[in-house]
Amino acid sequence: MSDSPTAGGAEENAKKKAQAGDQEELRADIERTREELGETVEALAEKANVPARVRGKATQLREQATDTFGTLTQTVREKAPQLRDQATGTIGTLTQTVREKAPHLREQATGTIGTLTQTVREKAPQVREQVAGPVAKVGQAVPEPARRTVARTGRQATRAAGERPEALYAAAAVCVAAGVWLWRRGRKRR
Repeated sequence: MSDSPTAGGAEENAKKKAQAGDQEELRADIERTREELGETVEALAEKANVPARVRGKATQLREQATDTFGTLTQTVREKAPQLRDQATGTIGTLTQTVREKAPHLREQATGTIGTLTQTVREKAPQVREQVAGPVAKVGQAVPEPARRTVARTGRQATRAAGERPEALYAAAAVCVAAGVWLWRRGRKRR
């Protein structure tokens, strides 16, 4: 091999070209790295900007809520006539049922009131006899003015019961209810 200047020059040119190619590649790498670094810095800056992120999230949630509200409003508008028809049908059915059952319930109530009235009429003399003794004893212990007031009130109640028998029935019903309650209460204590 000879050391000719042409051969040495070609090698040197080749080295220079290689270095130039490496430099171009290196410059391209640096440029790419700068771009990536710029994108990374932008991403970090965006993450660090909390108020902007909050505004963005708020805007997103507002849009979702608006969409959801619009969907619900549309659904209600579509379903309202159907629900109204169902409610009307149900009310009509209930009204019909009440109309059908009312006479039967009226008869039952009338029968019950009649039975109670009969029971009160049958038991009234017995109750009167049972109460007469203790009332007489209490009456003896009560001063005269109070006795007159009680007698007057009793006459007024008797007269009112004769004029309005429903008051007597109501009083009898209250007495029966109180008696049943006392009877049950007595049974529970045993």
